[in-house]
Amino acid sequence: MVVKTLGKSILAVIVITIICGIYTLIVSAIGQTFFTSQANGSLVRSDQTVRGSALIAQPFTSKKIPVG
Repeated sequence: MVVKTLGKSILAVIVITIICGIYTLIVSAIGQTFFTSQANGSLVRSDQTVRGSALIAQPFTSKKIPVG
């Protein structure tokens, strides 16, 4: 009885892991294919150096705030 239950439990864990893995791969592939910039973080580059993200960047005009 215990062996049968243990076998079903292990099988359930394997099946759920495979399903979740496939879902993750599909969602990642769709994101990279159709929304490349957003999926990669909308990176802002200057002279081949990543300076930040366009999604969270804030323009600062005050000299009191050290930027850069």
